[in-house]
Amino acid sequence: MLVGFDVDDSALIFGSVIRGGGSSRNINIDNNFQFPVVAVISAEGDIAPLLHFDNLVEIGENEFGELSFNVIAPSDINDGFYSGNVTIEIFRK
Repeated sequence: MLVGFDVDDSALIFGSVIRGGGSSRNINIDNNFQFPVVAVISAEGDIAPLLHFDNLVEIGENEFGELSFNVIAPSDINDGFYSGNVTIEIFRK
């Protein structure tokens, strides 16, 4: 089975991931404010335990930030469709 990606700009879709394998996706954030911000990230759903990401990402004023999400499928995972939601909240630092 190959790892697949979907280029949908409103969803993190990792495609098919083999047991013991992984896949990654990135989200770009431009901070156009004149002050630094903090992105607070959380995940829920049955994919949440498989996702790895930084919960807090600081982005300086007028800077670009990249949020990385990795999914790792354990070798003993059951076949199936794993879904959930990722929430990104931006706060003034």
